[in-house]
Parts: sequence; structure tokens; C-alpha cells
Amino acid sequence: MKRSIDIAISFIFLFFVSTIQGQEKSENKNTLYKQSVLGVTSQWHSLTLPKEALAYTNLDYSDLRIWAITKDSKTLEVPYFLLDNQNKSKEQSIEFQLLNQSKTQNGYYYTFKVHQNSTISSIELNLNQSNFDWKTTVEGSFNQSEWFTLSQDQRLVSLENNSEHLRSTTLRFSPSNYSYYRVFIASNIDPKLVSAGLTTKKSTQESLMEFSVQNQRVIQDKKNKTTTIDLDFPMAVEISKIALFPTSNFEYHRPISISYNLKGIKTEKGVIYPMENLLNTNLVYGKSSTYTFPKTRLKKLKIIIENGPNEPLSFAQTQVLGSLPVFYVRFPKAESYYVTYGDSSLISPKYDIAYFQDSLSKNLTPVELDKNVVAIGQKNAPAKNQKNSILLWVLLGSLMLLLGYFSFKMLQSK
Repeated sequence: MKRSIDIAISFIFLFFVSTIQGQEKSENKNTLYKQSVLGVTSQWHSLTLPKEALAYTNLDYSDLRIWAITKDSKTLEVPYFLLDNQNKSKEQSIEFQLLNQSKTQNGYYYTFKVHQNSTISSIELNLNQSNFDWKTTVEGSFNQSEWFTLSQDQRLVSLENNSEHLRSTTLRFSPSNYSYYRVFIASNIDPKLVSAGLTTKKSTQESLMEFSVQNQRVIQDKKNKTTTIDLDFPMAVEISKIALFPTSNFEYHRPISISYNLKGIKTEKGVIYPMENLLNTNLVYGKSSTYTFPKTRLKKLKIIIENGPNEPLSFAQTQVLGSLPVFYVRFPKAESYYVTYGDSSLISPKYDIAYFQDSLSKNLTPVELDKNVVAIGQKNAPAKNQKNSILLWVLLGSLMLLLGYFSFKMLQSK
């Protein structure tokens, strides 16, 4: 019986120590950071988060809060929204001339001449007919002598009755730059073209900045027949474009993969940096070696070029481009303002102004953050720790009862 009690006591001690250690490890401690906002002169301003803050903010900036201190020392939460300044595209009309319309036994032809050097990606046809289903062919030409097929067998469709109204008369194709475009409609009746519209997709590009690379290593692996480019950054960056500069002067066509890492993981053997896949593509001689992708936060980049049996490639310094997050902020009248960030347990606030982004001017006066960053303490995740404490005491109480039971049995046996 004494042996059983000794085992129970040892188990209670070990369990208590391991549980306390586990609880300490599970505590979600977040260092909060504070920076003053400088230059507020009106209600609306833009605020660019400095690159130094990226190492401490959540990936979606859900921990960012902006505060105002009034004359009577009241603290007000200031609303903001993240400006979506990723690359976008919108359709733009292109001036053209309808040169001619013709008919054969197979259908109807319409030829358009573009007045300016423009890339065309769609042709919209306004037809004075209903209830049709016609196949089409779209071609492009520089001189009207040689024609190149841009799309084939796209359908023009119209369905109209008492219960349905369906109409699709826009022909889309890969962006093309020709002087003349020709549309063929395989119809045995006149489509009755009333008007047409040629459009192009115009990209509104985000303003990018180049991030400095702390260290670039080019590793030629003869065994695996690969070239690896490792890039390290002095701090976390958010990038959306990488430009490679091969210096080899021979033809090549190589598969490449790009992966990244944001945070290292401590292990018994040291810190490891597990990589996540970012992009798989090809590196081709004579073609652009600049690659774009959704904005990604990282501290390390790894680019692997598969050489196969071919001669390895050599590279100059890699260019890495990205941007900093920009927020539109509505400031109330107050004596001072500051931002806080670093609490990973926070979720994104929902402010009313986010529903009225389109009505705001895109040329707001920017404000800045004070370069002095103040750490204002740590914040734990109380709900999780409270649950751990309750579970700990329930288990310890159960074990104490078990120990009491064994002690009682031992006394009875005597």
C-alpha cells in the first residue's frame, strides 16, 4: 500500500510540474507597440505603415488600432480602412472604324480598323435580332492580306420568351495588337449589326518600392542539377514582384519554383526555416524574367532553377519589389493621436467608413508615425489561461482525493 502512495505522490508532482510548464508555454504573450501620429491637420488623411512595423503586426493588420486623446483626456478609437491598392484592370473603349460588311454563303463578315496602337481584348456586338445561337470566328491582321485567328467557335446567343431573357454578344480573346479585326458570324440570316464596341483592359498598377536584400547566395548543386538562389532580408517585407537577371548568354528554358519563409522555428538542433510554396513557373531565354504574385510577407526567399542535363545558369543581383500598407483614416478633433499594434489575439475592426471607400478622394494628405517606437507592455490571452487553470485545479483535486483514499485504506489495514 505504501508503494502505491509513493507512486501517486510522484505522479502528482510530475503532473503538476509538466502542467505548469505547459501552461506557461501556451500563454499568448504579445508585446504591444505604440507610435505617435504626426501631421494631422484635417479630418481625412492617409497613413502608410512603416516597414519596421511589419515584423510585429498581424498578416491582415487586424491588430492595428488608432487612438485620439481629447482635451478632457478622453480616449477615442479612430476609424480607418486598408486601401486596396493591388494591381487592378478596367475595360477602356478604343476608337475604331467599321470598314466594311460582307456576306458569303457561309455567313457574314465585319471588318474594323483601329485608329491607334492599342491592345484589344474584346468586341461587343449590338445586334437587332433575337432568339439566335451563332458560332463566330475573330481574326486580326496588320495589312488585311494575312489574317491570324484570335478566337474560334465562340457563340453569340439570344433567348427571349415570356419567362426568360438571355443575351450574350461579347466576344473575348487574348489581348492582341493588330491594325484590323474581322468578325465572322456563321448565320444564314442577317445579324443586323447596329453598333459595336472594341475594348481593352487597362491596368492600374500599384506603386512599388524596391526592398534591399541583406544577403544573396547562389548555390550550384551538381548532384541534384539545380541552381538555388537564397535571399535574406534584414526585416519582414511584403513583396509582390521578383525580377531575376540571368547573365548566361545562351538559350535556356528551365522550370523554377519560388518559396518563402516568415518565421523560424526553434528545435533541439537549432532554428529551422520551413519554406512555403509561392510560385511555380519557367525561366525562358529572351522572355521576361519578372514574376508577379499576390502580396506576401516574408523574411527569406528561395528560388530553385531545375537545370537538368543543361549547363547551369549564372545570375546577377535579384530585384525584389513590394509595397507598404496604406490606410485611409478619419480623424476626430483631438489634442494628440497614436497607433498601437502587436496584439495577435485581436480581430479586424468593422468601421462604417469601409462601406464608403469609393466616395473618397484618392489624393489624401499623408500623415507620418513618429520614429520613436514605445513598447507598452505585454498582453496575455486570459480566456485560454483561465481554462488551463480550471483544468489544472480539477485534475489536482481529483488526484488529492485519490491520495486520500489510499491513505485511508492503509490506516484501515493497520
